[in-house]
Amino acid sequence: MKRASSNARKAERDWNQRAEASVRGLLDSAVAERQLQLLHAARQRQEENDATRDVTRDVTARAAQAESERATTIVQAAALSARQVARDSSSQSAKVAVVCGVLRRWRLTRQGIPLESALASESGAINSNDWPTNSKESAYDVLGVTERWCGQDDVRSAYQKALFLAHPDKNPDIRNGDRLQLVQQAYGLLRDVKKRARYDAIMDKELATVAVERAVK
Repeated sequence: MKRASSNARKAERDWNQRAEASVRGLLDSAVAERQLQLLHAARQRQEENDATRDVTRDVTARAAQAESERATTIVQAAALSARQVARDSSSQSAKVAVVCGVLRRWRLTRQGIPLESALASESGAINSNDWPTNSKESAYDVLGVTERWCGQDDVRSAYQKALFLAHPDKNPDIRNGDRLQLVQQAYGLLRDVKKRARYDAIMDKELATVAVERAVK
């Protein structure tokens, strides 16, 4: 009986180690893909803006191409470690829980937030008044933030830039006030430390689910 229990604990430790190794690659892939999505959305908005300068388009296009090449390399490397997750016999929900835990530790380490403090802040829900559930962009993408673990000062700085680009008074070429409202809503969510923690926890789970689904394919 004791031997069976010891074997079970060893199997669990082995699974956690394999999952963490896999997630490190998947995380880099996810960050690169999110940067690509952000660049693509920026290019679309620029193309709709008649006042956008050609040089800005060129810089954005070159940046997008560089990120695309980097993302391709990362995805290829991540695919190898992802197969380890696919071969494991644990249920998908168990895999998602492990990957989500790794994501949280990875993010909190970069944010400099103690785990106990984060867990206390994450309790609760995000409602549609905080962030629209049907939004194709994350609150970070709307503000132009490519790294979710950035500090509050970085969020505030990104908001000021996004506000300038979306505000009709400062940019007369903006025809749709919806973008300005979305920028303000994104900042309202991310400047609130507790709401941001809850939102990050939701994004961790969504990203973990996608990572596991990709690994199983």
